[in-house]
Amino acid sequence: MVSSPIPALITISLLRISRRRILQTPLTIAQVIYKPDRSSPLWEPFNHPLGHKGVAKAYLQVCGVDPLRDEALIYERVLREEAEVQTKLDFYPGYGHMFWTNYPKMPMSRKFVEDTLKGFKWLLEL
Repeated sequence: MVSSPIPALITISLLRISRRRILQTPLTIAQVIYKPDRSSPLWEPFNHPLGHKGVAKAYLQVCGVDPLRDEALIYERVLREEAEVQTKLDFYPGYGHMFWTNYPKMPMSRKFVEDTLKGFKWLLEL
């Protein structure tokens, strides 16, 4: 397991900062078109009314230059530390969202695909 690259003291306030940054990106257009219900657990996993205890283990691949990076890292920490869910995190600092499909021959793209297969194997282990 990879320990989270963020300190345990990070709070939801960082999530709010991340959301403010996201609102300055092209995602804003999608948010306007789809008009998501921000109180829905389908929009924001933190809003699930039953919490996260007892959910299945989770595998996350997070890119360092991804608009949802901070949310993914915080969510992984919440699952692992607060809900005691088994997590596996692969972090790709300096790489953007979808880099592995845009540049498939790049060595890190190959590593990403290998990590994906290893991650899914880990998820399916009993």
